[in-house]
Amino acid sequence: MNKVVCFFLLVVFFPFGGKAQHTIWSFRDCIEYGREHHLDFKIKQLEIMLAQNNAVKLSHTYLPEIGLSANHNYNFGSTIDPSTNNRISSNVQSDLFSLDSQIALFNFSEIKKSKLDRLESAFQRQDNEVILQEYNILLLKKFYEAFAAQEWVNILEKQLVNSENQLERIRKEVSTGLKPESDLYDIEVIYSQEKIVLQQAIHEYENKKTQLFQNIFFIKDDYTSYSLHEDLISVEENIEFDLNSNSKIKKSDIELQKAIVVYQQTLSNFLPKLSLHYSYGTFYANQIKNISDTSFNFERQLQTNKSNFLGLSLYVPVFSKGNATRLRNAKRIEKEIKEQQKQNMIQATLNEFNLEKQQLHQLITLESQITENIRFSTLSFQTTTSKFIYGKVDAITYKTAQNQLLLSEYNYLNNQLLQNMGYQKLLLLNNNF
Repeated sequence: MNKVVCFFLLVVFFPFGGKAQHTIWSFRDCIEYGREHHLDFKIKQLEIMLAQNNAVKLSHTYLPEIGLSANHNYNFGSTIDPSTNNRISSNVQSDLFSLDSQIALFNFSEIKKSKLDRLESAFQRQDNEVILQEYNILLLKKFYEAFAAQEWVNILEKQLVNSENQLERIRKEVSTGLKPESDLYDIEVIYSQEKIVLQQAIHEYENKKTQLFQNIFFIKDDYTSYSLHEDLISVEENIEFDLNSNSKIKKSDIELQKAIVVYQQTLSNFLPKLSLHYSYGTFYANQIKNISDTSFNFERQLQTNKSNFLGLSLYVPVFSKGNATRLRNAKRIEKEIKEQQKQNMIQATLNEFNLEKQQLHQLITLESQITENIRFSTLSFQTTTSKFIYGKVDAITYKTAQNQLLLSEYNYLNNQLLQNMGYQKLLLLNNNF
């Protein structure tokens, strides 16, 4: 048991020295790199910027719209003299300049649109948090799969060294006539099988490591020089689900708020709209012979022919063929759908959290039994090895004891990593990582 504990302290908790070169990656390293380089996050940041850009403040809805207009016209032949309003047989040049403005004094739709824009901006930010949470959970699974494969390779390499020592010992004893040559064949078969198993484990580890790095957009032709490291943290069972911090629930709540505002906005189809209009302009007309006789000497006209217009516009909806009522009913139903979807999201997320917590409890409960199994397997392997050295058991029995110890060590490693992965997933579901 002491040998196993020392091995895990060496493999799992050893402070690697290659950190400065960033050849050893922790789970947090992967998260930070992926968040910075993954295209999904870059796209989402642009969508957030777009929503913020499109958001209109409520105060801005009461700002006037101001525009300048200018018209330069010609009328040839029998026409109306714009200055006298009499028909004449002449060619007339006319010019009109105006400054126009409009202010919406009351528009219920614009008031709600401002709030809707703010909610859309908040929704995009929260959607980014949901993407990040889901990405972190996916990365957590990929990381621990690769990390477990790496540690399994380390165990197999350690076991292969032990088998190689046994092989060399048997060879010497066979060469001196202490053991029959059949024992050498048996141990060579075992050693050959272990090399195959180790190579398969290395391939599995390299594939999982490649998948991990591809998911964070760390693209290399060869990942052999990169390895993984994660300190095993203290696992707590009494963690509780935080309803107010889960990203998916917060996103669902914003969706519901948006649906409520959209429903309220449909009331504008039944309410009046009031706006104020103002125009400041000047008009100039001049008789000419032809286009080449165009005159621009109308400075005095601009001083004397000025006009101001001030108007108040009121629009009251009376009949819309039932379209407004149907739209309002549709938005009410959509609001109710969002309410049910929020409740469904709360229950689904709570179920996911409780299941993960239950599995964590099961792993912690199982740990003591696995530890006891390692102790018995170690003792069994030690006695079987002694018997094998003195020829009291064959290579098959020795291999069986070796496999049992190997399996118990793997079960212990797997249990520890699953505990840490499960606990970190609970933290991620609460946005506490």
